[in-house]
Amino acid sequence: MAAPTSEAVPAKENPTAEVKETTPDSATETTTKEEPPKTPKNKEDIEEVESSSPAETLGKGAENEDEDEIVEMRRRSSVVQALAKSYSRASGPAGGNPFLAGKDSPLNPNSDNFDGKEWAKAIVELVQQEGAAFRSTGVCFQHLNVHGYGESSDYQKDVANVWLSLAGMARGAVGSSSRQRINILQNFDGLVRNGEMLVVLGPPGSGCSTFLKTIAGELNGIYVDDGAYFNYQGMTAKEMHSHHRGEAIYTAEVDVHFPQLSVGDTLTFAARARQPRKLPQGLNRNEFADHLRDVVMAMFGITHTMNTNVGNEFIRGVSGGERKRVTISEAALSGAPLQCWDNSTRGLDSANAIEFCKTLRLQSELFRSTACVSIYQAPQSAYDCFDKATVLYEARERPSKVYSWKVFMLSQIIVELPWNSLMAAIMYFCWYYPVGLYNNAVPTDAVAERGALMFLFLLTFLLFTGTFSTLIIAGFETAENGANIANMLFMLTLLFCGVLAGPDSMPRFWIFMYRVSPFTYLVSGMLSTAVAGAPVICADNEFLSIIPPDGQTCQQYLNDYINGVAGSTLKIDQPHGGYLQTPLATEECQFCPMASTDAFLAGVNIDYKDRYRNFGIMWAYIIFNIFAALFVYWLARMPKKSGMTKKKQA
Repeated sequence: MAAPTSEAVPAKENPTAEVKETTPDSATETTTKEEPPKTPKNKEDIEEVESSSPAETLGKGAENEDEDEIVEMRRRSSVVQALAKSYSRASGPAGGNPFLAGKDSPLNPNSDNFDGKEWAKAIVELVQQEGAAFRSTGVCFQHLNVHGYGESSDYQKDVANVWLSLAGMARGAVGSSSRQRINILQNFDGLVRNGEMLVVLGPPGSGCSTFLKTIAGELNGIYVDDGAYFNYQGMTAKEMHSHHRGEAIYTAEVDVHFPQLSVGDTLTFAARARQPRKLPQGLNRNEFADHLRDVVMAMFGITHTMNTNVGNEFIRGVSGGERKRVTISEAALSGAPLQCWDNSTRGLDSANAIEFCKTLRLQSELFRSTACVSIYQAPQSAYDCFDKATVLYEARERPSKVYSWKVFMLSQIIVELPWNSLMAAIMYFCWYYPVGLYNNAVPTDAVAERGALMFLFLLTFLLFTGTFSTLIIAGFETAENGANIANMLFMLTLLFCGVLAGPDSMPRFWIFMYRVSPFTYLVSGMLSTAVAGAPVICADNEFLSIIPPDGQTCQQYLNDYINGVAGSTLKIDQPHGGYLQTPLATEECQFCPMASTDAFLAGVNIDYKDRYRNFGIMWAYIIFNIFAALFVYWLARMPKKSGMTKKKQA
């Protein structure tokens, strides 16, 4: 850098001199006024001049002025840059900002003149003005070997032969399962750079889905050999699929949506889930998400389905082709730099399939995203959009698993907890108070305690039925077969809970069912909580008429029966309870055989003291159902590591 040059301007009559300093780098001139030192007039002035030399005074003044001017120049520069950036956002080329586009602008997704390509270009320009760039990545893989485990043959299961699968489950538990290792991908190498599109071709079962799931990190049910090498543009597979999990997505062939939600709500949620931290100036999060939703709906031709439910096989909604376009739109809103599409053109006509490929081409060119797509039976113009192609030969693979099996099972159980709590509250208020069961707790002064305990018993009942059904269905391929078995076992728990037949009247062989039935403890707890400790008043038609012996009153004759005195004339050792309406009568006794609800509970082997024990036993059944459901699912559906290790060593 050249040294600054100084150019002196001679001072004529003015005692002040001006010095212009020019620096080559900044092309700016700084003017400094130099004043000659004042002539001292008295002794004090002379001493002041002597204490501070003219050189020091001049140097300090120039230094302070230079610092002030530098600060002022920086402030002006920042203000000018901010104004320029604000002007470029709001006053750029007409229609340059897609979020501020006019009503008939080609950048407005709600306009008939909307052009997706122009909108994408405008977004790129807007991002570049912000000094940012779109995320991009590629993938390189070497020595890729992927395998799975399965059986060579299977049979259609029904109610009669479903028990035959128990033998296979037992063999799998001890590590001697008949599952065999099936190689899907062998010695597979490839490179896909950022901004490129790869089409994956192969017949059904050749491993196209396995390859796409491996690239995206969806490895549930498939296994990658340790010698495989992955490089995601400088990142390892572990880092890509953990720290940057959302940057590589896999869109399955089967459409999975919430059928009750409308198309607009589904895409709005997808747009909000992937919003950037910093939004364009003047937009809030709702406006930004709604704009992106309208854009993808306009690009894929589903704007007319805004308020229509997505639906599924059981709930009426959009058509199959429109539902597929909803799936494509939802994945496009993620903005992931690496996108794997598994037969996403299934259900689309030729025109929509071509438009889908052109949209991916547009994303790869402008946003530098990478797309790996498997397509079946697409027109030639769709294949022309791709940069590279790979062909897979015939192989076998396991069925697709959308979720991890642990997450899937636990989510099925946890998602029912709020619903069961709501239903327990509805059942409680519609049954406990209208029937008047709370009145039975008034004599014992435990209305609040027994009311809360009754609600908890209702909650445990619903939780048990939900977890028990999940336990049974976890071991079956189809929900229908599992539901049949669950209903049969549910009926057995009802039959042997002690309501229809008490334990004393059951055959000795079936007494174990009374002990293991969870409803035995549920009925005991609910019944004792509902009616214990309340007096019984017989109606007129419920009194028993008894003639006492001559010379005895009703109280003298029936006292031993009621109180249970040993050695009585009635040969009764245990009290039976009851009360007399006319205890001093000598001709006819009006006897009510039950004086308290505790006598009724004792007759059916129920004790009020066991209510909290029964409540705890119900929770033990619920916890057992949860862990048993996980174990049964792992036992029936997941390959065992011990078996895989043995086959790998062989």
